[in-house]
Amino acid sequence: MKKIVFIIIIILLTSIALSAQENVTKMNPISAFQFPSTLNMSKLQTSQSFSVTSVFSSNENESLILSNFTNRFEYQFAKNLNMKLDLNFVNYKFFGSENNFSLKDNTKILPNFQLEYKPSQNFQFRIEYQSYPAGF
Repeated sequence: MKKIVFIIIIILLTSIALSAQENVTKMNPISAFQFPSTLNMSKLQTSQSFSVTSVFSSNENESLILSNFTNRFEYQFAKNLNMKLDLNFVNYKFFGSENNFSLKDNTKILPNFQLEYKPSQNFQFRIEYQSYPAGF
């Protein structure tokens, strides 16, 4: 009788271990790191860009160097409703014969936002916010 109970326990433990192993192999490893969200992350697109601009004024003997890194997020809520958010990391420095190299912190984070609703080809409603560094 003890052998039969022992064999049944071994069979049960083996079946439990195999079913647990089957669930582990079916589990997506990325899902372990996902946070609960009401937004569908497959509709989110990101892109980045970087630019550097240099301007020299011969009249005033000064120069300006401007660098801009932009991270754009685009999310499509529906076929006719989408949102764009730009985070611009702008750094600009002035230098010349009189002021040498400006060591002031001229780094700014400038957000841009756009919400666009386009129910038909002939009608479009857009809310947009643009920000620029002071003096431009």
